Amino acid sequence: MKPSSLPNPADVTAAARIEDLLAAARLAEGSLPPVRRSDERDDASLHIVYLLPRTSPGEGARVLLEHANHLAALGAKITVVSHFPHPSWFPLRPTFERVPFGEPVEEAIPPCDVIVAGYWEFVLPARNLAIAPVIHFEQGDFHLYDDVPAHVLSVIEASLRAAHATIAVGDAAISALAVRYGVDAVAVPHGVDVATFRRPPDLARPPSPTVLFVGWDGHAYKGFEEARRLARLLGRLRPGVRIVWATPSPPVGEPFGELVVAAAQAELARCYQQADVFVCCSRFESFALSPLEAMAAGTPVVSTANPGVLAYARDTENVLLAEIGDIEGLAESVERILDDPALAAGLARRGLETAEACSWPRVASGLLGFYRETLRDHDRAAPLGPFSVNLEGVSFERLEDRLAFDVRLASCATRELAIPVSQPAVSGHRVFRWRVVARRADGAEGTTRAYLPARSSQPVEDSNYQVGLELLRRRRPEEALELFVAECQHAARNEQAVLGRWIVLSLLAASRADDAADVAVAFARDFPSHPDYLYLGVVACLAARRPVEVAGPLEAIRLLGHGARHEEWFDDPAGLLSAHLAAA
Repeated sequence: MKPSSLPNPADVTAAARIEDLLAAARLAEGSLPPVRRSDERDDASLHIVYLLPRTSPGEGARVLLEHANHLAALGAKITVVSHFPHPSWFPLRPTFERVPFGEPVEEAIPPCDVIVAGYWEFVLPARNLAIAPVIHFEQGDFHLYDDVPAHVLSVIEASLRAAHATIAVGDAAISALAVRYGVDAVAVPHGVDVATFRRPPDLARPPSPTVLFVGWDGHAYKGFEEARRLARLLGRLRPGVRIVWATPSPPVGEPFGELVVAAAQAELARCYQQADVFVCCSRFESFALSPLEAMAAGTPVVSTANPGVLAYARDTENVLLAEIGDIEGLAESVERILDDPALAAGLARRGLETAEACSWPRVASGLLGFYRETLRDHDRAAPLGPFSVNLEGVSFERLEDRLAFDVRLASCATRELAIPVSQPAVSGHRVFRWRVVARRADGAEGTTRAYLPARSSQPVEDSNYQVGLELLRRRRPEEALELFVAECQHAARNEQAVLGRWIVLSLLAASRADDAADVAVAFARDFPSHPDYLYLGVVACLAARRPVEVAGPLEAIRLLGHGARHEEWFDDPAGLLSAHLAAA
């Protein structure tokens, strides 16, 4: 029998990212509230929250993580928030909060003074919190330089314009923001960790001349097609040369040279330190960080004359430049350095001086000053009328959630505030549902959802399908099934995501395991960001004695956490599945 196919961790990660973009699109259609925090703080020790779009090895993530470390070293309190795991490859010192993919990243933002969105898709959700000014940090990506469909362009434009301030690296990114989106940005260069990359005097050197390339070939603008051709040409010109390629992710194209994948910071530093020449073949960069790291290691640099390197590179002074795409010119420059020790030493010495001028402490000091200025200049709107709060029968499990609830009340600009409340349902399941717990009487409109989980001991009694739940409790699953199916046939998509779960449980209670497995797997494919269907899919397939891979769905459930993107979800689906497997 063919194994049932349930979404895997990659599927649910992609689905959750799409949900984030759809949420930003919905926010782009409405108006955003002003920041309503009324307290004035001593900004000598700002609390700054960084929202990271990814934490895997690479320049973009490393720059944001360097911000966090060096701002913390200057006395700021830093919290880093991401859907992705803690970056084990980087020595991050500030607090790191990982948010399950099933929950919005912005809901993990604690009370703070400044929010830094590391990518445009975070700007609108962070602005909608209205608890602190939002600064967008632009490093350059497809939205600045590529053709973008009109419907996507409108969401990006609304996101970029929603930021209270924008900082960007490189003149090219600043120009693109102004021309394409009408957004003014302040230049903030990338820094370099001189202490980490500096070459120790007793470093053991490879016996063969070493040429280093750094970067991932998944981005065409990094010029790795040219790098491959250059590596082959150097191999013919100098048969003894050693080629090293350090890439943050596995190559998508043909590997060349000695491959170093996902190197930790210290290992990457050794790659630079042991190289005789570093080569950058990029066709385009907003700001080229790798050549600067090579300079910090005292390694001579050869590069294309792309905009990102020209921010600090001076031909024949601290670098040898060639035209973009000029393979022969790059090869000639590499050979000049390998054949001329005096030239190599001069380039290395002046490159190190360039790196010292771009050291992270200097960059971070200017960045912290900009954050303080943004906070001082930002006007806080007057608070709206008070809320009437009803938390009767509801308790927060964590003190920090109760404190965060008070912060959200102070910043909320809508008429209502809702939180997820867990209640007993059927068959040993508890379900979370959004409940309005605070209302105000003034002219504000709409409802804000704050992911601050609470619990109630009262069973679900106010559901639109209460009759079906009651039938399940009375062990009349066929009648319950008929009701749920009828409701699902004319329900909106978001309600179908709720009803499908009860259909599966009704089928299981009616001893129709094969039908339950079919339905659960179908709903799991339709709603890959809903962990309940992964849990039910495994349970139903096991009940139907079908082959089913358990480890992947269980890991996917743990990645998603709860199904808070939906109208209703089970409390602790990972725990439910683990308990079922242990009892089986």
